Amino acid sequence: MHKEQFQLEISNRFNALEENKPTIENFHKIMEEEPKRFGENGKDKPKEKLEEDIEIQRLDVKRKTLKKKEGKKTLKILNTQNLTVGNKEKKGEATQEKKRSNRENYCKWKRSKRSI
Repeated sequence: MHKEQFQLEISNRFNALEENKPTIENFHKIMEEEPKRFGENGKDKPKEKLEEDIEIQRLDVKRKTLKKKEGKKTLKILNTQNLTVGNKEKKGEATQEKKRSNRENYCKWKRSKRSI
């Protein structure tokens, strides 16, 4: 009795798997059911719209790279602002102090993490 029920259950599951196999017909059904996922009314987006999206992305990338470059320039200006260009010793001292403060901050941070 149990064996027959078990075989029936297995055959039912197998049939269910066979029905849900990925085929072209199933794909078209999915496209009809989910139009949002594939563009308007289940069709691909028009080429003009795609080109506009690509152009907008390019502009965004350009803007971001410009911002990064400007940021780097301002950092360089800030680093060399208080130092005289001809005196290398002062420049070296500043970098040493910076390294030391970074190391101290890192040690403090590490200690706080360890205590938690």
